[in-house]
Amino acid sequence: MHRIFVGVSTLGEGEDFRLTKKDLHYLIHVLRAREGHRFIVVASSGESFLAELARKEGEWVGRAIERLRMRVTKPPAEVFLMPALLKGQKNELVVQKTVEIGVSSIVFFVGERSVPQPDEAGLRRREQRLRTVAREAARQCGLALVPEVQIRRSLAESLANIGCDRGYFLDELHSKDLLFSRLVEQKPIRICVVVGPEGSFSDSERSLLVSKGFLPSSLGPRILRAETASIVAVTVCMVAVGDMGDVSVRGS
Repeated sequence: MHRIFVGVSTLGEGEDFRLTKKDLHYLIHVLRAREGHRFIVVASSGESFLAELARKEGEWVGRAIERLRMRVTKPPAEVFLMPALLKGQKNELVVQKTVEIGVSSIVFFVGERSVPQPDEAGLRRREQRLRTVAREAARQCGLALVPEVQIRRSLAESLANIGCDRGYFLDELHSKDLLFSRLVEQKPIRICVVVGPEGSFSDSERSLLVSKGFLPSSLGPRILRAETASIVAVTVCMVAVGDMGDVSVRGS
């Protein structure tokens, strides 16, 4: 059944809610839905309702019919991704794929060596676009909650209000310190992973991360594109904490 996320924190049975132009287009022109068509609506709180397409004062609206008691499967650990802002549509790819894999939140930052250096208005436009991508990815995967997506002006700003057990940053200078091994050994339940831009971290950014207790880590001997590294890092986290099945690690 089609799933739609709405920007209200709570809904009540029988309550009407607005549908975005994109959702209306999908319902009416793609699904060929008509009045009375039923779908699932998810409030920002994660509450789900059986809903239907309705007409009110000549306009299309959604109408919550019945609260659904849906089972929400949470991963064994929360993964907070902090990637540097990349050029083009690479950021959208990072959001789409990491949401599908199970990331908890994504906080982009404008790195000192990031190619894009947008102004405040540009940041907000990108942020809104990336939130739309996250919402669509969550809908496609049947998630109950949409991971939060934000963009910060600098690495220091993105690190200001983090709350994780362990922090790691991907650094090609530490190729032997595998992220997977660190995770299996330390078993954190709130994981933060920082990924640098195409030109890597600056020396001052590395120093900042180390001062905050972040451990330099590697995904292995291969050199990955920045967007690939973010996707692989979240996957490694999910595998290491057992979200993709039991993993046993044997020493050599």
